[in-house]
Order: sequence, then C-alpha cells, then structure tokens
Amino acid sequence: EGLEALRPPVSIEILGARASVDVAAGVDLIADADVVISAKANSAETFSVSSSFGFGLGYARSTSEASVAIGAGASIDAGGSVQLVSLTDNTIELGVESSVRIDELPVIVAFAISDAHSHASTTVAAGATIHAATGDVHALANNTNSVKTSADSSGTYALVAVGVVFSWSDATADAIVDGEVTADQGDVVVMAQTASAQDEIGANAKIGTGFMDKVKSRLSKFDLVDQAKSKANDAVVGPITNWLAAKVGENTLLGKFIKGEGDSKKAAQSFKGFGGSLTVGVGVHNNAATVRLGGTADVSAEGDVAVRAAVFDQPVIASNTEVMPGWNAEAKKGARNTPKQFAGAISVAFGYYGNAATATIGAGAEVDAGGTIDVAADALLPNAFPLDLVKLPVELAMSEDRIGLL
Repeated sequence: EGLEALRPPVSIEILGARASVDVAAGVDLIADADVVISAKANSAETFSVSSSFGFGLGYARSTSEASVAIGAGASIDAGGSVQLVSLTDNTIELGVESSVRIDELPVIVAFAISDAHSHASTTVAAGATIHAATGDVHALANNTNSVKTSADSSGTYALVAVGVVFSWSDATADAIVDGEVTADQGDVVVMAQTASAQDEIGANAKIGTGFMDKVKSRLSKFDLVDQAKSKANDAVVGPITNWLAAKVGENTLLGKFIKGEGDSKKAAQSFKGFGGSLTVGVGVHNNAATVRLGGTADVSAEGDVAVRAAVFDQPVIASNTEVMPGWNAEAKKGARNTPKQFAGAISVAFGYYGNAATATIGAGAEVDAGGTIDVAADALLPNAFPLDLVKLPVELAMSEDRIGLL
C-alpha cells in the first residue's frame, strides 16, 4: 500500500518442466504382478502485472514435456497388467493492468504476451515386446493445456487507452506402437488425448468513468479499512514521497507522479478534445493427438483392442473498448462530467484454433482381438467434452492408487 508508484511495469516469467523414462534396448523387465512406467511433467505459472505508470507489459512462457519410450529389443513381461503413461499439464494465467497514478498522463497502454508449448509421448519401438498375462496393456499419452491471457488499460481523462494481447500455444500427444504387444486375458488400449481446458483471451481498454466506478468511488468513503490504510500510508509513506517529489520538482510530471497528486480538473480540460480506445486480441492455438500402430506392430488381445485419438478445445476471445465522460466526485454537481468532443473506439480480434486427431493402423500391422477392435479419432469443440472420453485415460490407467500421479 502506498508503494504502487514503485511497482515495476514489466514482468517476464519463463518456466519449463521435463520428465522422461527410457527403457533401453536389451533390458528385460519381469514382474509377477503389474509393470507401471510413467512420466509426468507439470509447468504452471500464474502472475499479474499492475502498473500505474501508464504502461504495463507481461510476458509468460511455459513448456512441459513428458515421455515414456520402450526401446528396440527391450521386453516387459508382467503377471498382471502393463501401463505405459505419459502426462503433461501446462498452465499460463497472465493478467496485465495498466492505469495512471495521476490523470495528467495522456496515454495508457497494456501488453500481455503468452507462449505455451507442451508434448506427451508414449512409444514402443519396433523389436520391443510387451506381455501381460492376466491384465490389460495400456499405452497412453495425455496432454492438458490451459492458457488465459488478459490486458486491461483504463484512464479517467486520457487521450488514448490501448490493450493488446498476443497468445500462442502448441499442445500435442502421441501414442505410437511399432513393437509386439500381447494381453493373454485382457484388453490392449493405445490412446492419445490433448485437452485444452481453456484458450481464453481478453483485451480491454476504457477511457472515462462507468456507472460501477462511480458507485465504488462513493462507497469507498464508507470503507473503514481503506480509510485506515490511507491514513497509515499518509503517515509512513507520505513524508518519503513528499521529499522525493520536492527533490525532482513538485510541479514536474515526475514530481506529481511520485507524490500522487495531480490536477484532475486541468487534465479533464486539457484532454477533452479527443478520446480513443484501441484493443487487439490475437490468439494462435494448435492442439493435436496422434495414435498409430506402425507397419511393424503386432497387437493381440483376448479381449478388446482400442486405438483412439481425441482432442478437446474450448476457445474464447474477447476484445472490448469504451469511451465515456470523465467524472470527478469532488467537483460540483454540474461540473463532475467531462465528455470528449471527439471519440473513437476500435476493437480487433483474430483467433486461429487448429485441432487435429489422427488414428492410424499402418500397412503391414497385425491386430488380433478376441473381442472388439475400436479405431477412433475425435476432434471436438467448443465445450464438447463427453465425460466418458475425458475420464477414459484416468479410468484406464491413471488412478491415484495405481501410480500416484493425479
């Protein structure tokens, strides 16, 4: 409290997580019960930039990669079931808010940029053998991606307010079997799933004072906590900011900014000729799930064989601008509103959302099932999340008591 003038207007965060399990050529894994091989990578960053400098910039980059690879010549022999699972979770939540500490700053700009990349991969190479005597064999790759990016700029009397959002993401999941897989009494499931929990973009720019802003301004007079903070700030931080402002000149723009006391009435008259708001929201998001039985694959099960790829996405993009009269609660009733003589608002939104699900059985592959052979690819949006499909990997092989990953 009171130090908002010193908050940095720029914040950059870069995170990455990688997990991998490799079973090399020549390795033999033998278990009387189950064999569980899993890799999970989770990268999540949530932060905000709140600037009163009239300029705010936030950049977030997050990468998450998980892989399980069974090499050529490796063998797995389980008395129960075999589970090969790669899991990635990738999350970005970035919010940038830009405002002004004094009304005499004519331009307010907020930039938010997000960049997310994630990949889950489960592969069984040609020449590898996997055998489950009494249980199932699951080769699963699951990728969950969530990106939310927003930029908000606002000023009471400013000439121009700008909010810009650029957001990119790339999420993939691959489950590839080129070797020999056998379930003597159970099922064989090879599945890749990429689920985008949210692809959300919000760009907002506002000049003037809205109805709710007026209500908040009036109610703040009755907020005892806020009044107490204000008094504490005046007692502790006030002398420091007053001293600094005096050193740089209290009548200069920088001095007024440090002290936090500008001339709202003067700003209202100086900038009343024009008011413009501009927002740009751009999102490019690609999701893919690929499942493949290669030409050298030999898959047999006493029960069913399922080869499934699924992609889910729910994109949201919004770009909003407003230009309204400025409002000063301290002025006389007839002079509280300061409308703009000329005003304009432009909102631009562009979204590209690519979603691809591919299930392939290659030429030369052999698939033998005592039950049903199910080959499916589903690319579903927006908000088309069949519960059975979303939960399928968890129900099959990712239960908490089995591998403790969720």
